Amino acid sequence: MTNPLYQSMIRAATETRNIDFKAAMNWLTASKCERFEILKDVAAFANVGGGHLIIGRDEPTYTSGCVSSEQAESFDPTDFNTFVNRYLRPAVECRITIEAFNGDQLIVIEIPEFDSSPLIFQTVGNCGDTTCRKNPHFKPGDLFTRTKAQQSQRVSDPDDMRDILNRGLRKNQDELMNSFQRVLASPSAIEQALPQSPYDNELEEDERDFFHGIFYPWVPHVGHFDLTVRPANYQHERLELRSTPSKIKQYAYVLNRNNVFESIPYDNDHESRNFSGGCRMALKKPEWRRYEGVSLRQSGLYRLVRIFPEDFKPNEDRTRAELVEVDRSLWLDSFVTQMTMLHLLARRIARDLLSDLGDEVQIDLRVDGLAGRRLLVNRPDPMLELRLRLSSTPGSENVFRFPLRTTRRALEVDAVTTARNQCAKILWTFGLSGDGLIGIQRGLLGGFDPTALTAE
Repeated sequence: MTNPLYQSMIRAATETRNIDFKAAMNWLTASKCERFEILKDVAAFANVGGGHLIIGRDEPTYTSGCVSSEQAESFDPTDFNTFVNRYLRPAVECRITIEAFNGDQLIVIEIPEFDSSPLIFQTVGNCGDTTCRKNPHFKPGDLFTRTKAQQSQRVSDPDDMRDILNRGLRKNQDELMNSFQRVLASPSAIEQALPQSPYDNELEEDERDFFHGIFYPWVPHVGHFDLTVRPANYQHERLELRSTPSKIKQYAYVLNRNNVFESIPYDNDHESRNFSGGCRMALKKPEWRRYEGVSLRQSGLYRLVRIFPEDFKPNEDRTRAELVEVDRSLWLDSFVTQMTMLHLLARRIARDLLSDLGDEVQIDLRVDGLAGRRLLVNRPDPMLELRLRLSSTPGSENVFRFPLRTTRRALEVDAVTTARNQCAKILWTFGLSGDGLIGIQRGLLGGFDPTALTAE
């Protein structure tokens, strides 16, 4: 059997912060120098969220080369992990897989992110070469990270050190929170869908009577976000019916940490109508390059569908916008910003619908229409615009679903982090790294470090 994620990474043949290619080697006969270089990669990947070493591809294209059966057999997981944990603490367990790709045999070493504290070298890495006496591969106390140049190096930059330490603090906070939740019998945040409930019937009704009429038949041909927020426990009259129109407008404004408002411009350019179960509002402004629909029910069920702004372009006199049929793009900054704002919106809704921090909420986010696009990055220099086609690897995913059942307490802290992790997962699936996501979110939050968010 083959792993779709491994196949996608091999097919992309691109090194990133979390993916590295190595030439074929035999682990049993490899020199200490070669083994120590692998150790540096293991430590670096574990400290930046995990990663994959793909062994068997030749430089510089990473499209040719393979390992022999003897080389594949030499990578015994027990022997490999024993060697790794002889030099690194805390202990880490790497997964080793033999992957077949277009007739080639490759070795994929999957390195997990550290559990609670970063991986640190415990002993010196001197392979015996004369140059290593003065400059060993690693020394006791060394902390390694992956650079933007896709290299494993000792941590020397304060931002890299801060990023690793924040990861450790985040994980320890999560473990502490989970311990409290277990004591209080409150389940921690897990990615799973709720069982069948009356909310499902309401969603079907909204789809049939409202969203279908706004977006179909052309919505399958454009990219869009589809966000649903609902309490875990169904209550038909959770909200006053007369309050739903005003709350929809309130939810159009998401307040970030520095009191900067990001708005959905409903105001006077919307079509709203009440119905027996709540209020629905549609925004169709092609000249603004925005198509959106939102519904809020008395039961507390909220759904928002928002089209990617890149899928419309203004006509010559800029009086209206037309659907982009070919050569579609996606601005990375805009995409990460929208994902983050949607999670902040979900947090705001949960505050209004849930009375207790331990109350559970179900958030379902679907991102549709990603394959076949150019990813545009305009940072930090406009002259260095990066254009990558997300469908450069055949079979790349087009639809991503992120079901999350969590508590209001966890959502208060995790909203921004969850958005960033989901963006990284999308990019990683296309063989791209998640470098720069924290910087984009920091810009959105007015310079505030998104990894340091706490419950308000």
